[in-house]
Amino acid sequence: MNDLSRILCDRGRGAEAALMLEEIIPVVIKTLGEDHVGLSMTRANLARAYFFCKRWIEMEELLRRLLAQIPSGHPDWIHIMSGSIHARIQQGYVEEAEKDCTQTLEMIMQTKVLALDHPRTIAIAEQLSRLYRKQNRFNEIAALKGKVPAMDEYNMSEHYDIWPAQKTSGAKAQKILQQITRHSTNVGHTK
Repeated sequence: MNDLSRILCDRGRGAEAALMLEEIIPVVIKTLGEDHVGLSMTRANLARAYFFCKRWIEMEELLRRLLAQIPSGHPDWIHIMSGSIHARIQQGYVEEAEKDCTQTLEMIMQTKVLALDHPRTIAIAEQLSRLYRKQNRFNEIAALKGKVPAMDEYNMSEHYDIWPAQKTSGAKAQKILQQITRHSTNVGHTK
């Protein structure tokens, strides 16, 4: 289901992915339990589907729940925080988003859990830079570029990938979609 949800999102069918994952989460909880990594991955993929549906409130709620489960300072925590920051920005919570960006970058610089030229570090810095730019705070942008010089070289897209995972190849994606299509057409039909 997680692979399928990723494929659906990549093909612009985020609402379908969200519905499928919302329906499967109670089953995952019942079979694997609240603390299983499989449930975390499913919730992360649901947050990703919410991103594509622009369901910022639900996305942030899920991500905040995931942040509470992962030790701060872990690379996945930083990546999930980036998604949470994005959701806050979309909801207009600029001050909170700026505070999260600043604290996360400070933690990265102090602990060196990620390099300053790591894509996750740059993503957080780019989010903060965009917040500064919207407020015409160009001195802060210059200072930020001094701390994270690689952000000038990084072309950050609006793509959001909450849980780092291996990309599904075109052939594998096609096979999964064919299986789902066959299953969908057979549901409700008896022989």
